[in-house]
Amino acid sequence: MWRNLFGFTRVEYIAAMNRIFAAACMAILFAIQGSQHAQAMSCDNRGATDRLHYGSHVSGDQVTICAEYWWPPVVGKPVVSPVKKTTTPAKPNSFVVTPLKPKAFTLSPHELAIGQVFSVQTSAAAHQRKNTLLGRLAIVRFTPTRTSWNFGDGARGVAVNPVHKFKAPGTFRVQALVYYGVKFRFVGTTRWILDPRGISLQTNYLTFKVSVEPPKQSMGQALLVLFDCFGSQRKGC
Repeated sequence: MWRNLFGFTRVEYIAAMNRIFAAACMAILFAIQGSQHAQAMSCDNRGATDRLHYGSHVSGDQVTICAEYWWPPVVGKPVVSPVKKTTTPAKPNSFVVTPLKPKAFTLSPHELAIGQVFSVQTSAAAHQRKNTLLGRLAIVRFTPTRTSWNFGDGARGVAVNPVHKFKAPGTFRVQALVYYGVKFRFVGTTRWILDPRGISLQTNYLTFKVSVEPPKQSMGQALLVLFDCFGSQRKGC
């Protein structure tokens, strides 16, 4: 009787090879179908966890979140969706969200002298957006990770609340670029799906006027308490 090096008969050897070939074909088929589902979504940052294909796309100040369930066909068994059906006829598999635009502000005066130190900061903070995805409520979270400043005089800095001083007179426009981390999850789950690229948003401009001499402080008009305020109810009396 014919046997190979592993001790299999011809019939056993052919049967084993057929099973290996069938398993390889099924694996290739599942991979092709999975990639087709992922590529059908309008998101370029694609991935998959279990049977959920997801993705995200950043364009300007908007983030698109995509997701789609995929269940590979099982021979002899009907495909059963693990997601409960809702009364909504259509379940959108993507939505667009826009994070809050950060605002730059300062507690320092806008008129400065050369060498006078001032500070700036932004209103950037972690926040969330919610929308429906695949018939379920999804949360998108934006978390500021870095703030880059352009002081308008050629100097730059990376800090949340930097200080700076100008070395020459003139009018300078200061602006910040805030970088956010982006991730989303379905309500009822604890797993966050991360977009490794994140998103960046620019703030408004802050204008500072710098002069050689310190700006003059305006003096208020003095009131004579004894005579000017006699019988008067004006402010300051």
